[in-house]
Amino acid sequence: MGRTVVDERSRQVEVHLLPRFSVTVDGRHLPLKPRSERMVTLLALGPGPLRRATVASRLWPDAPAERAMASLRTTLWNLPKDPPLVVQTGGPGIELAGGVRVDLWEAIREAHALLDDHPRCDPSEVSLDTLTVELLPDWDDDWLLVERERFRQLRLLGLEALCMVASDNGAYARAVEAGLAAVACEPLRERAHRLLMEAHLAAGNRHEAIRQFGLCAALLRDELGLDPSQEMVRLLDRATARRPPVRRPCQGAPREPRAADQAGFRALAVDAGRDIDDRRADISLVHAMD
Repeated sequence: MGRTVVDERSRQVEVHLLPRFSVTVDGRHLPLKPRSERMVTLLALGPGPLRRATVASRLWPDAPAERAMASLRTTLWNLPKDPPLVVQTGGPGIELAGGVRVDLWEAIREAHALLDDHPRCDPSEVSLDTLTVELLPDWDDDWLLVERERFRQLRLLGLEALCMVASDNGAYARAVEAGLAAVACEPLRERAHRLLMEAHLAAGNRHEAIRQFGLCAALLRDELGLDPSQEMVRLLDRATARRPPVRRPCQGAPREPRAADQAGFRALAVDAGRDIDDRRADISLVHAMD
C-alpha cells in the first residue's frame, strides 16, 4: 500500500492577534520565540512586504542599525524552516507567506462590511466576538499603540452600525447586545449610549431607555463635567412622553393615565445614574459577560 503524500502547501496557517498572540497550523499550536512573535505581528499589521531595515528599526529602535539588522537576521533564522512557512523572505522585503490567515484582517473586513453596506447585512451572521476583543492588550510596544487604537475605533463604529441595522431589522435583542458591547468598550462615548437608548425604545422598553439615559448622564457629569447632548435629551423626551389611553370595546370608559408625569419619569433617569458604584458594577458585568 502506498504512502499518502501530504501537500504541505495546503496546510492552513493562522496568525491570531485577538486578544493574544498565537500561530496555528491546521489548528495545532506552532511555538515561536518572543522576537519571532513580534516580527510576525509587525508583518501582519503592515500592508504588504516591509523592507528589512524598516522591520529592524521598529523592532529594535534603540539599537544601532547594524546591531538591529543582526538581531533581525537571527530572528529570521529562528523561524521554523519546514513548510508550511509563516514568513517569506524572498526579494527585498519581508512579508507573511501566501495563504496565511490573520484573525485581525477578518475582523477589519467584518467591521467595514457593516459600515459600508450595513443596510444589506444580516445581523444574525455578524460575530460579536471579533468586535469585542482588543488587539494584543498585554503588549506595550510603541509601534503597536497606533494600530491598537485604530482597531478600537473601528470596533466601536462596527458595533454601533450593528446596533442600528439590527434595530432596523427588528432584531432588538441583537441590537441591545451590540449597543451594550459598544458602551462597555467605551463607557464615555455618548453615541453608543444614544444608539442603545434608541434600540430600547424600538423594542418598547421605555424604562430601559430612561435608565440608560441616567447612566450616561451620570458618567458624563462625574467623569467629564458635561451634560448630555440635545440628541440625548430628545430621546429622553420620547421615552417619558405620555401615551394616549387605549380604548377597548365593551370595557366602559378608558382608565385615566397613571399619575406619574414627565417629571416623575425624569426622576427615574436621575435615580438610575445616582450611585456611581452601581453604574460601574453594571459596566463591569458587561465586560464579564463578553
